[in-house]
Amino acid sequence: ARIAKLGARAGRFTKLVKLLRFLPGMSEQNTDQGTAKVISARLITALSTRVSCLIIVMVMVMPLFSMWTYPEQDWSMKSFLDVLEKTSLRKPEKFQWQLEEFGRFYDEKDYYPFRLDFKKDASLHPNVTALLPWNSPRGPPNRMTNSVLLESSNLVAEFNFSKPNQIDSWMNVLLLIVVMVLMVGFSLVLSNSVSAIVLQPLEKLLLQVRRMASTIFQSVTDMAVTMKDDDSDDDSQEDDDDDKENSGN
Repeated sequence: ARIAKLGARAGRFTKLVKLLRFLPGMSEQNTDQGTAKVISARLITALSTRVSCLIIVMVMVMPLFSMWTYPEQDWSMKSFLDVLEKTSLRKPEKFQWQLEEFGRFYDEKDYYPFRLDFKKDASLHPNVTALLPWNSPRGPPNRMTNSVLLESSNLVAEFNFSKPNQIDSWMNVLLLIVVMVLMVGFSLVLSNSVSAIVLQPLEKLLLQVRRMASTIFQSVTDMAVTMKDDDSDDDSQEDDDDDKENSGN
């Protein structure tokens, strides 16, 4: 009876094996990979997927901030300067009209020519030199770094790019803020993924191990107390038997 009782209590130790099913990958059949490799594979898949999404989102978002800037390939400035150059040489009487068209073309644009002049060594018709230098009523830029200089054989044109540069600067600031928000957001997503894939299963496993260990330790304590009581009963029984034998003799 004692051996059967000990066997039943010792059988509780086998319940620890059931805790292994809570480990990721242990429920999969016909696999030679260990639990650590399965967790690593799941973690790598989750992280690579989210990093790929971050890259895709950034690639899609970043070009949007260049939509409000001036065209990167605007040939109107060079074309107008070439037309003015040819007009000054071939038809100087129409140079004034062409110059007015040159100014009106940029009236509705953020960038515009603010000065047109001829080079010192240029040989032009007096009708042309009388109209130069030409200055736009919209004025020059406050900072000369916002000025763009274009030249032809005899003419020099300066364009004011103050507002496009300001818009470009604001777009860069906004782009930086958006990138920071994306990085912080995806960092939180990655942290939650790592927690869900690795930390939460481990915490659950450790909690179950702690509960099972406390149950087993309590069973061992009860087993030791029971064995001690049984030994005491046996010793008492043997003493009673010896007393009876001595009294019979």
